[in-house]
Amino acid sequence: MNLTRWAAGIPRARGWMHDARLLADPYRYLSVQMAARETDALQLRLMGEPTLCLTGAEAVAFFYDAGQIQRRGAAPEPLRATLFGKGGVQGLDDGAHRHRKALFLGLLSRSAVAALVARTRREWMSALQRWQHCDEINLYRALQDVLSVAVCDWAGLPLNAEERALRTRQLVSLFDDAARGLGGHVRARLRRHETEAWARRHIEAVRLGVLRPADDCALALVARYRNEGGRELPPKVAAVELLNVLRPVVAVSLYMVFVAHALEAHGDWAERLRSGTQGREALNFVQEVRRHYPFFPMLAGRAREGALWRSVRVPAGMRVILDLHGTNHSRRDWAEPDVFLPERWRSFPLQPPPAFVPQGGANVALGHRCPGEDVAVQLMLLALEMFLQRMRYEPQPRRPPLDFSRLPALPEGGLTIRRPAAVLISAPALRV
Repeated sequence: MNLTRWAAGIPRARGWMHDARLLADPYRYLSVQMAARETDALQLRLMGEPTLCLTGAEAVAFFYDAGQIQRRGAAPEPLRATLFGKGGVQGLDDGAHRHRKALFLGLLSRSAVAALVARTRREWMSALQRWQHCDEINLYRALQDVLSVAVCDWAGLPLNAEERALRTRQLVSLFDDAARGLGGHVRARLRRHETEAWARRHIEAVRLGVLRPADDCALALVARYRNEGGRELPPKVAAVELLNVLRPVVAVSLYMVFVAHALEAHGDWAERLRSGTQGREALNFVQEVRRHYPFFPMLAGRAREGALWRSVRVPAGMRVILDLHGTNHSRRDWAEPDVFLPERWRSFPLQPPPAFVPQGGANVALGHRCPGEDVAVQLMLLALEMFLQRMRYEPQPRRPPLDFSRLPALPEGGLTIRRPAAVLISAPALRV
């Protein structure tokens, strides 16, 4: 496909080195290229094919228009083989996607999320008893263990003492190793195979009646789900969908680390929230962490027949990239986008603006917005409660900078805390 012919009015970034440069700076590369050309749409070649890269609120509306963009065949094979799995909801469109999405919306009801948060709080308090005997802990790794144990128990797959470390390593590898060099990617593929086999055994045991979990737990609901044609999912696909519940919860460990990092950087907000009486302000703080800090860098789709970007026809099948981190920092959509300002959320009391896309955009029930968004928010509010009310610790002498070259990004070293200890007080949970 000749890039010049189809959209001469959209700026181009020439050359063949964009893949390597994007991998070196996955969160900021596209934004820098677009800012240099004063545009929110850019043509370049990625993964060997012409690609349209977009950022900003208008791009979100275009990307989430099911009449313009489809997801089938859009995600690169390396991501489907590690992060997402093959056959899962992320790669579906139209009626099949809506029907499958309803499964996740049902098992992530408000009461189910509250139960998950309560289970995570208990596990965190239990972990604190172990952490108190350590001079320091790596917060990222410690929270992964807490979340893995909690979500597996909540989902109907309780882990015994011998399994905890193994299942945590496997689930973490799916999102933490996939884009970290050849060795990491191979490891993530292996872990994908192992975790799907583990999940599949549980799915089949439920279907055979050998295992009888609670009817409303994730394992039971996925095992018994029937698609729009009335058929059970193939065991391998059901395993993928079960992991699509477990993996994202463990990945919230990233956001929890960002919460701790932001509290260290903004002591005035830590003092404001420590009383536990500022429920709305706590939510404002969490939303600003989700906007400001890097989580998932971009999403991929493919143009449908007749897709139009600002009256320019996009060739059918062309890959379209939505720059998530760039949209969350778009100067067209946010005032002082690179400044951490929780107070900006007082202007959005009812719902976030369209350019807020840390976990996707548009309607959660009808589109591809993450159904676990409330899980992330409530677990981050739990992290605020724990850091400010339920535990004390000493931060590192120097607050580490963010490593944007890492995917997923983290504070350098994963953020170490020193001399953690439990504080047993009676204080209200931070929930909005």
